[in-house]
Amino acid sequence: MPERKATPPGDLTMRVAENRPGYVRFETVSDTSKLTQWIAWTSSEVQWKQIDAAHSLVNWRVHFERQLDPAWYFGPLERVAVHEAAKYLIEANAMPHTNATPMRSN
Repeated sequence: MPERKATPPGDLTMRVAENRPGYVRFETVSDTSKLTQWIAWTSSEVQWKQIDAAHSLVNWRVHFERQLDPAWYFGPLERVAVHEAAKYLIEANAMPHTNATPMRSN
């Protein structure tokens, strides 16, 4: 049996459309990810507010268009998938990296 080569997952490219203290909005520039069969990402908004010296409240809202029908079946599934994507983005980008190696300048 011939070996199957894995296809790259593709890229979602977004640009900063608006930026102010505690808020940034991204708009989709291009999307070659495999998810385009199910979801068309349109924009994303991130809001954050510092609660105290060690904690912040982060809200990551994702705007998308559903690509699959029927809506009664695929709509809830897509919302769960997008919710998990936003959760990952918060954890990967907003959480402190306690064991990260500090950058050094020469």
